[in-house]
Parts: sequence; C-alpha cells; structure tokens
Amino acid sequence: MTTDRTVPGDGPEQVPGDVPEEPLAQGTPAEGTSAGEVSEEVPAEGAPVQGVPGEGVPAAEPFEPVPVAGPVLVVRPAGPSGAVGRRIRKVAGVDEDVLDWVPEERRKYTWMGLVILNTGLFAGLSLLSAMNRFLGAPWWVLLPPALLWAWVIVCLDGMMIAGSHGKTGVGRWRALLPRLALSVLLGLFIAEPLILRVFEPAIHQEVKEYRISTVGGYEELLHRCNPVDRERSTSGDCRDNPVSVPDTRVAAKQRQADAQEARNRLATEVDRLKQLMQTQQNLAHDECTGTSRQGTTGRAGIGLNCLQDRKELEETTALHARQQGLLDQAEQELTGHSGETGAAVRTYTEALNREITKAVEEKKATQGRIDLLDEVAALDRLGERNWVVRMTEWLARLVLIVLDCLPVLVKLMSGTTAYDRRLERQLAADEVLHDARKDLEEQLGMSDARIRLSQLRYHERQRMAALDQADMDKQAMEEAEVDAAIEELAAKFRRQARVTEDTDDLRWEAARY
Repeated sequence: MTTDRTVPGDGPEQVPGDVPEEPLAQGTPAEGTSAGEVSEEVPAEGAPVQGVPGEGVPAAEPFEPVPVAGPVLVVRPAGPSGAVGRRIRKVAGVDEDVLDWVPEERRKYTWMGLVILNTGLFAGLSLLSAMNRFLGAPWWVLLPPALLWAWVIVCLDGMMIAGSHGKTGVGRWRALLPRLALSVLLGLFIAEPLILRVFEPAIHQEVKEYRISTVGGYEELLHRCNPVDRERSTSGDCRDNPVSVPDTRVAAKQRQADAQEARNRLATEVDRLKQLMQTQQNLAHDECTGTSRQGTTGRAGIGLNCLQDRKELEETTALHARQQGLLDQAEQELTGHSGETGAAVRTYTEALNREITKAVEEKKATQGRIDLLDEVAALDRLGERNWVVRMTEWLARLVLIVLDCLPVLVKLMSGTTAYDRRLERQLAADEVLHDARKDLEEQLGMSDARIRLSQLRYHERQRMAALDQADMDKQAMEEAEVDAAIEELAAKFRRQARVTEDTDDLRWEAARY
C-alpha cells in the first residue's frame, strides 16, 4: 500500500500521476525564476515602455505573483487523536493502530464507548436503588458496590462489543446475536429496580393496603380457628394455629353437665313419685269410701286395706319430700355451676382475645420496612387489577432493556464499517504471519533436531570406536600376558629338560665307570 504523507506547515507535495499539473496563472513566474521576479526585463524608471504609443510614462509597480495552492494530500495512517477520545474508544475495544487508517470513524466509535459507559451508569443506579431497598443504608455507603457493579457491566458490554469487531457477513450475526441475548437478560435484571422506583408511590400504597388486609384476614382466621363455643382447630387452614390458651371451660362445663344430669334424674324421680302419690291417694280414698273398682274391696270404712293404702301413701309422700329437697339442692348446684361455666367462658374469651391480639401484633412486627420483594409483589397485584398499569410497566421495562442493549444495537445498526474490514484483514494477516512464523519455527526446530541427532550419532560412533579400540587394546594386553606366561612356562620346561638331561648324562657316566 502506497502511503502519501504531508507534514503540516510544509509545502504541498505532489505525487506524479495523482493530480495533473495546472497551468501557471498569468503573471506567475516561469520555471527558473524566483518569486517576485518576471521573465521579461523591466525598463528603467522614466524610460518608454516598449509597445506603448506616445511619450514615455513612468514604469508600473512590480507585479506580485498570486501563489497557487497545490493539492492537499490525506495522510494515512493519521496521527494520534486526543487522549480522552482514545480512552473512551478503549472501552469499546478499538485498536487505534487500525483505526488510524480510517480516522473518519473515530467519532462513531467514541460515541459507542460513551454508550457503553452510559449503560454501566444505568446499572450502577439500578443496583444502588435495589440495595437501598434491601439495606436502607445511606447512599454514600452503597456507592462503592454500585460503582463496582457499573464497572462489571461496562466490562461485559465492552467485551461483547470488542468481540464483534472485525466480523463481517454471517460471522457478524453469529457473534452479535448471543451477545444481544445476554444483554436482554442483563437488561431484565437491571431494569427491575428502576421500574420499582418509577412506580414507587403507587407500589407503597398498595403494600400498605395489602398489609392491612393481610393482618385483618389473619385476625379473622385466628378467631375462626379458636372459637369461643368450640375447641380450637388445627386442621386445614388452622394447621399453623399459633394461639394456645389453657381452657378451663371443659372442666366447668363437665361439672355443669354432671349437675344437670343429676338434676334431671332427680326431677324424673320426683315426677314419678308425684304421679305415684296421686295414684296412691286416689286408691286410698276409694278404698276407704267403698268405691268399687280394680284394686279396692268395695267396702266402706277404715279397714286393713284402707290403713295399708294410707300407710303407703305416707311413705311415698315422705320419699317425695326427700327427693324434692335433693332436687332443690341439685338445682342450686346447677345454678352455681352455670355461673362458674360463664366465668370460665369469660376468662377464656379474654385470654383468647389477648393471645390473638398478641399474634396479630407479632404478624405486624414481621412485616417491617417495605423491601424489594414486597414491591415486586405489589406491582404484580397492581398489574393484575389494571391492564393500563401492566402495559405501562412493560413499556418502561422494554425502554430500560433497550437502553441496556444499546451497545449491541448500535453495533448492529452501524453495519460493517471500514474499521471492521481493515481489522478483519489485519486479523487474517496476523493469522497468516503467525502460521508462517510457526512453520518457520517448526522447520528451525526440525533442522536443529536433525543437527543434534547427527551430532549424537557422530559422538556415538566416536565412542563406539573408542570402546572397540579399548577392547582391542585390552585383548592385545591379555594376549601378551598369555604369551609371556607361555614363554615363562616354556623356559621353565626347558630348564627342567636340561636338568634332566644333565642327570641322565651323569648317570650314564657313572654307569660306564
């Protein structure tokens, strides 16, 4: 690639073939003359001007040539831009060395970096609002974690955008669609606290009303599970019944029931005796007056039967009087037991009401301050009751999600830029160079390995030759030692043979004589 450079402040430099030469303007000095000079000779002052009729006229002022501007050439790669812009573009993962070849796109990628920073700012505000609802701490205490979360979101968005640079065609969509899905998920998480902040007045009112209705329903449930006229229930909705009051009504009601039963028995007996008295009285009257009917003799006068009937009547009357006394005593006891039962019921009712009030107050105490979950549930209830609230909620949520997805959306809407094409080519060239470098390193490594292998084999041959030579020397030494030993034995045998011969000679000489 041919690079044309022009240093600012220097004269214009023209590259042959780029811009055709322009004709010199009238009065422009010809080649070989300096500025302020003309090609023709200027006559002296007062001399007549050649070609002008009439007398001589004063010479005209020297002609000042008009400078002609040469073509302005664009420098590629361009010089570095300001430090602030480079740092903002660094958030978007831009390679300034590649971007210098297309400086026209610096502004676009600077705005892209600002969009990523704004997304991180939204995320930090969202977390600040959420933690304020959870913890209720001052904002300056919650500011460090909010800034940390904003930095995390900026890093994530910067990573997603940086990973999409240099992608064209199908690869571009393959790189951006997963990142868009991740941005949507992050947007849903980030948008929720901001949505709750937008609808905060209506949500808090709904929470208060719901808590009032919840406490009222809980109190009604406790009264239903702990009736005054029946035993407490622990089944169904009442299985978590927290109210437990010592019940003295049972013993009082049992005593009242026993007294009622005794009174009823006595009343029945008194009624029976009363009827028996009436029957015996009629029988005695008829017996004594001589009225003839079943059970009487029909003879008037006080006879044995008349006296017997009167005696039985007196006994029954006495028994009736005793039973009537017992009945009156039983009715008094029943009245006392009824009062005792009423007092027990009142005591139980008061204690039950106190326990229910205590349980309700504990229920209220558990509600505490309005937290994030209360607000989410309240917003859901508001949406169920009013479709306008639901629609407004989702419109606001979608707007916040779109704001969080803006970095990826901006990248998608920007299309394939000149920077992307150059970066793609740069990456392809880097890959080719890397492969070539690796091939070279591989060849160098193989060559070095072959040389080292040859050296090893050479040293191996040398060592083997040395070992063979050592074996030969050792073998020669051993053979020499064997030869020496043989020679020594041979000499010994020769000496012994000479001694034997001398002995035989002496013996032969001795035998001659």
